Amino acid sequence: MCNRIVVRLTKEYFLKHSSDFDNVFKHNCVKVKHHCFLMLVVKNTQVIPRLGLAIAKKHTKKAVQRNYLKRIIRESFRHHIPQLANVDIVVLAIRSSSNDSNKQLWKSINQAWQLLLEKLSC
Repeated sequence: MCNRIVVRLTKEYFLKHSSDFDNVFKHNCVKVKHHCFLMLVVKNTQVIPRLGLAIAKKHTKKAVQRNYLKRIIRESFRHHIPQLANVDIVVLAIRSSSNDSNKQLWKSINQAWQLLLEKLSC
């Protein structure tokens, strides 16, 4: 049996206010770019990591695609919470991912998380 820690995402795991997003955009200390994602990271004063999503219409035209991309990112974040410290993370879509398959999106976001974890461990 797998010994994974399952975390239920509640609202304290998300950036809620524009001031939280502004703080990440202005003071980000770590940037990770992979495929169609850009992750901006800054330390926070909380005891848990928090996620913010910025998926623009410019890169992903249809709402269905944007919502699907957000679900993938949130689910991937949920699996990586035990490895993350107290950080605020904003994930941006930097190019269209509408042509990518489900498998490619999962691979891309998981590789981006691995790059982020490597940068945070330094």
